[in-house]
Amino acid sequence: MPHLVVLVGEPSSWRGLLHAASKKMGFSTADVIRRNYEGWAEILADSASGGLFAERSFTLVEVGKDLSPFPEALLPMLEGPEAPAVIMIAAEQVPKGLEELVSSGSRKVSMYLDQPIPRFGAERLRWISDRARMDGVLLSRDALAFVSESFEDREEICGELRKLALLRREVSIEDVAELCVGDGERRLVSFLDDLCLGKPSQAIEGLEFLKRRDDLFPVITALHNRFRLAFYAARFGERWVQGAFYPRPYALKMAVKASQVYAKGVLARFLRDVIEVNLMEKMGLGSGWARLDLAVFSLLAGMRR
Repeated sequence: MPHLVVLVGEPSSWRGLLHAASKKMGFSTADVIRRNYEGWAEILADSASGGLFAERSFTLVEVGKDLSPFPEALLPMLEGPEAPAVIMIAAEQVPKGLEELVSSGSRKVSMYLDQPIPRFGAERLRWISDRARMDGVLLSRDALAFVSESFEDREEICGELRKLALLRREVSIEDVAELCVGDGERRLVSFLDDLCLGKPSQAIEGLEFLKRRDDLFPVITALHNRFRLAFYAARFGERWVQGAFYPRPYALKMAVKASQVYAKGVLARFLRDVIEVNLMEKMGLGSGWARLDLAVFSLLAGMRR
């Protein structure tokens, strides 16, 4: 008789849930046999068809939403976690007919429920770090913050972590930028960072690249988002910004550095210039990149000496 394990979550979470189940129950994911869903009776019958001296078996059935209710008549067929056969059902919701059994804490069913990725703060970083460890990825502190900053969608994050797992060593922020970020986006992030760190030659070089490759508005938006945080960090302090905006850790880190490189008045003037460029362009009265050039040059000229 089998033990039933239910993996509940979005399809992108099933791999991590399977890993968690294998770790807790003491089996290797390499031993798992995958099969198609045909019906509860067929799945349970297959699990009971092994010989008397058959090794313990682990079967994974990915069904998504196409899952019929669990027949009450089949409940007596289920056993506890030590059963010789373990059937794992990957689904997007708890199968009907098992809710009461799961909520009662019955040993016949084990459930692994995926938690959605948090949007902000330490909980988000912890989620990404835990998922990275499941994939055998060790992220440096800066790399972890950069992944959190650069990718929003959980499936995208999981895909990038699997890509980083190929390095088989601690992953640096440079690794993430090289392997996971497109050239245009990487140049935009580098441009923002160079401005925040007060590196004039690198920032101007980055701006020239963006002028050849990118539309003006995404650059304006990125500058406004980053330097708005920098201005408020200079005005109210890092802790206030954290509580008011819940920014991504990497963006906050670089914004705080910018608040140390530029005086509060310089940041206020640059933020005003960026907003003005945006408004003029949307009104059809702008001069393209030329006005943004002047704003950037003025910012760099106002660096603390």
